[in-house]
Amino acid sequence: MGDLFVTTQNYDEEDYEYINSLSYDVTRRLYAPISMNELKATMIAYDNDKVSHEASINGEKGVCINENFAKKNKLSIGDKVRIAVPNEINDSNIETLRAFVIKEDILEKSYLYLDLIVTGIITHSESVNGSNSSSGLLYIDYYILINNVKELLFQNYGSSVSFINEIIHNQISIALDSPLFNQYAIKSMENTKTTIEKYFNEKDNNNLIAVLSRSTLPSNSEVEADILQASKLLLVFPVVFYLVGILVIITSVTELINRDHQAIGILSSQGIKRSRIIFHYSMFSFLVVSIGGILGLIIGPLLIPNVMNIKYKILYSLPQSNGVYFSFYYILIFFVLLAITSIISIIVSYRIVKENPSKILRNMPSTNFKGTLLDKSKFYQKHVSITFKMSIRNMIRKISRSIMVIIGVMGCSSLLVCGFGINNTLDNSINVELNDKLRFDVLVELDNSNSYTEICNNELVKSNDSLMQKALTIYANDYSKETNMFVLDTNTNHINIKYDDEGITVSKKIAESMKLEKGSVVKFSYEKYDYEFVVSYVEELSITNGIFISRKLINSTFNPTRLYILTDNANRLVSELKNLDGVSQAVTINSLKDRINNIFSSIRLMTLTVEVFAILLAIVVIYNLANLNFKERIRDIATLKVLGFGQKEVRQTLLIETTILTFIGSFIGMFLGKPLMILLLTINTTDLIQYLYHIDFISYIYAIILTIVVGIVINLFISFFTKRIKMVEALKSVE
Repeated sequence: MGDLFVTTQNYDEEDYEYINSLSYDVTRRLYAPISMNELKATMIAYDNDKVSHEASINGEKGVCINENFAKKNKLSIGDKVRIAVPNEINDSNIETLRAFVIKEDILEKSYLYLDLIVTGIITHSESVNGSNSSSGLLYIDYYILINNVKELLFQNYGSSVSFINEIIHNQISIALDSPLFNQYAIKSMENTKTTIEKYFNEKDNNNLIAVLSRSTLPSNSEVEADILQASKLLLVFPVVFYLVGILVIITSVTELINRDHQAIGILSSQGIKRSRIIFHYSMFSFLVVSIGGILGLIIGPLLIPNVMNIKYKILYSLPQSNGVYFSFYYILIFFVLLAITSIISIIVSYRIVKENPSKILRNMPSTNFKGTLLDKSKFYQKHVSITFKMSIRNMIRKISRSIMVIIGVMGCSSLLVCGFGINNTLDNSINVELNDKLRFDVLVELDNSNSYTEICNNELVKSNDSLMQKALTIYANDYSKETNMFVLDTNTNHINIKYDDEGITVSKKIAESMKLEKGSVVKFSYEKYDYEFVVSYVEELSITNGIFISRKLINSTFNPTRLYILTDNANRLVSELKNLDGVSQAVTINSLKDRINNIFSSIRLMTLTVEVFAILLAIVVIYNLANLNFKERIRDIATLKVLGFGQKEVRQTLLIETTILTFIGSFIGMFLGKPLMILLLTINTTDLIQYLYHIDFISYIYAIILTIVVGIVINLFISFFTKRIKMVEALKSVE
């Protein structure tokens, strides 16, 4: 893949020599929009394949088409494709050929039609657009293309007089031997982009169209953003899942050892040393976690990368990734988990074996509980039910377990708020930009302004706003930034972005990255002129990032490159505009929203994962702690049943405790959800997107309700075990 792509209006040998002097490798290319089998496509005709060549190939080089286009159109090697190439032949010598037409005067037409035989099916780094797209790529040797054009001209122009026919052939050869390249794909050193832009700006005849980096190249910017988001998830998810794993280990190991207190008591009464008992249960926990850890080390690297491969093959046209997925960090985190497991198991087992064997066997509760301040309240004593009092007593008596429940539920609640909030933020980012800041039904991108008047006069166009977009580098506060300049027409109606005739407006993302604020000074060069403007406004935008300036402030002809159109029939208008000369793209607002949501797909997948793991976390933590609580309170429950309390009242003691702890954890977690969401999205930020953070109030309600419902359902399930308690065995002393 090239580092930079320099596109010019025409070929200049001096440009090539200068760019070549700055580069490690250069590939000259004829880059043009074409039709292939009457479908939209792009042609890359290269003079060598050193830079930005195919990623994989089935067949041979020469005339290659991208794999996605071949599959959708059932094409294979050896098949014929017809391409329509823009007629850029304007040599005066060739114009004289029109007096010698044999078949058809093809030079008078806007396109030349060539029939080519496919020699290879490829995947290419500049054709990774969504796999549902039908657009194609023709990757062809430049000299094969020129020879086919020559042959086409030979077939249509000539003379029966031999020496005249020879002259005609010589004129064709001479004219087409002049290079028609309009792009350079280069592997370059740092800061080459700025140097190249400066070189062209200082030329007397500036023929530069754009200098694009690989991240801003339209053909793959979408997948670049997606992969960048996915890679940044690696900075967050392992930490989140690791903490979840540690919490599960703490609760599970505690429950596994505590349920064996009778066996520990027997071992202790038989004179077995405490150290041997602790070692036994530490090894037990160690082995359980080792088995889980080893399975994770095997299954994780085999499963997750292949799932991601499937995802990217569905969304994009990419080659299959085959790699060995192993890292030293796998071993490190595995041993850290084992160390944590050993420490927890030692602490829990020591807390049991330090007691007298008789106390361990009876599972007697601590006798140093002195009540609460509530016990001194007359209202509390007279009007609060015994079941509620017992729940409060148990929460305070087992304060460490109560805190653990609150922490677990707090994590669940904050993850749910975070998950819901991410979706709210993405929806808000799209709505603010496409419904508030920019109001349109159809967006049109123009390569040139040839069809601008025709579009405006179309009967389906109710009204439109236009702007001119240009790529440039801006400088401010010792920072430089590659961005877009949007030159706004006067009296815009659908572009609700603040701007004036005195300064510039900067998108929030650019302002944050360059530490700009209202009153800051921004400098840039454009078409031989140096500009210096004060920032008048900072505008919150999600996708359209750059600087906005009135056309009155730029010493340049205003040639619109983008139109925002209001219409009553968007789909019909798009179909009419797509084939107009100079229209590179025409999309409805709904199609654009779908495309943006596709860019957000990785983040929405992350959101779903967060929500699922939040629920699983709640289930595991609450179940383990509820089960532990139940087993610790068997004597209390048996006592209540002996005293005549019914099954309903016994269940209430468990449910009240869980509901209170779950509500406290949910309430605290609710406030942690937004900071966690901002952290996740900040780590997932890209140059293409500015997140407009927002969480709907209903999302907080959903998070709390879901968490409490999970807690209640689990405790209802646990409470059914109270029927199985044998009161005599639970209350009697150990013989």
